[in-house]
Amino acid sequence: MRDWLCGFSRSDMKHVLRVEYQHNGRPRACIVKINSPERLQRELQGWFCCQRPNEGHGPLFQGLSAGLTVDGQFQSLVYEDAANTHRAAKLIPLEEAVLKSCRWGTPVVNSIETVLENIFTDAAYRLYRRGKTFSSTADIGDEIRTRLAEGVHCWTTPGTRQHSAAETATELLPSQVAELLDPVTFADRVLAHSGVMPDLRRGCAHGDLHGRNILVSVGADHVQWPLIFDYDAMGTDLLQGWDFVKLELELKVRTIQCAIFGDETEFIDQLLNFEESLCALTETLNNQPDWKPVIDSATPRDRLMKMVLAIRKQARDCLDSPAHATRNWLHEYYFLLAVYGVYAGKFSTLQRRELIAIYLCAATAVTHFGWAKGGRSYLIEAARQQARQALQANNADVRSVMNQGINHKTALSFAEVFSRSRDPKFLLAAREILKALALEYPYVAAIHQELVLVHLRASWTDKRWTVHDGRRPDVGRDGK
Repeated sequence: MRDWLCGFSRSDMKHVLRVEYQHNGRPRACIVKINSPERLQRELQGWFCCQRPNEGHGPLFQGLSAGLTVDGQFQSLVYEDAANTHRAAKLIPLEEAVLKSCRWGTPVVNSIETVLENIFTDAAYRLYRRGKTFSSTADIGDEIRTRLAEGVHCWTTPGTRQHSAAETATELLPSQVAELLDPVTFADRVLAHSGVMPDLRRGCAHGDLHGRNILVSVGADHVQWPLIFDYDAMGTDLLQGWDFVKLELELKVRTIQCAIFGDETEFIDQLLNFEESLCALTETLNNQPDWKPVIDSATPRDRLMKMVLAIRKQARDCLDSPAHATRNWLHEYYFLLAVYGVYAGKFSTLQRRELIAIYLCAATAVTHFGWAKGGRSYLIEAARQQARQALQANNADVRSVMNQGINHKTALSFAEVFSRSRDPKFLLAAREILKALALEYPYVAAIHQELVLVHLRASWTDKRWTVHDGRRPDVGRDGK
């Protein structure tokens, strides 16, 4: 036995071993997986349903076959040796390579980028091209909601490590952060309204792609020859974007502490700065014909940024239209990043700072969701037009019917039109809308600012609104 490969889920039943042996006098190598018969049967079925038997399995995916059986039940599975890469001098998980590259600069970032391109080029050919984009339905929303149930419980239950991490993340927000949207609330609202969800690409996918079930061969200062194993989540009707966001988020939150230091306040400040810079670069690159980020590799932060952008480039190539003529992939990607952040709350192995990072990464994705797709600003203008029509009709009971599941911006735009009127009943209506929004989105500064403006335009006396028409209000002797 050359190595014991450790993933995230550990149990006495599960072991993944890298072994070398002699067969007819010739050296051979393989990976042997030992687990419960039920899990092994599911993994073999996952491989059979997604493999392309007429075209081989290629250098990335290891051909899978049954190992030892006892009374007709599987006791082990054997991953074939692809191109003798199992016999390389040293194999390490991709996660370890990314951590070392971020911390020390070796293996060099360019080799990590090349490995990611190799992974997703072969995966696109063997898996992702067998997929189709579907409009979201209530059934899909219910399916995702069920999947998130355990994570939602962990994030929202007082006393859990997840709930404590989320509370800390919001309490220590730096003052320059204009808005932060809770991903758990977002997921609940969006999944309840299929019309707000993005179109989602479904088809063949790995289903559990992370940095510990991808092996790479280590050279002097580079990595190469990626290998993928662990097929028990593989299927033909999966969310294909899940592979990308899972790989990004899990690599990022485990590596970010090599690039960001300090106490929790400093960590949160720097992390949010990193995420906003990442989103800005992603959206800039997405509008360019060639995805070529100009980033130096001198610091751990820059090296991590380059590696995450490399994953997002592959996501665009696999999820978007062939000519990259739309921004739909990024709309879907931000949605899945936010949803996966909620889902990841279920993992008991995550440390406190990893949980804080997951929460804030998901919250940043929520903030950018909906506005990643071109033309979404029409919802804001439609809400404003609806409010103007209500003013003309002198009807302060009208409320925006624009889809508010994306975020707060349509309802806020509607309330802004009311709050700028001089009519007491419309100011009262604006106050009502804004107070409700402030409860739903307590960390959005624009809502509180608008609410202050409403109070400045009017005063509350004797349960009536008295409009000041921009003049300073009279102040009584009692100061009220």
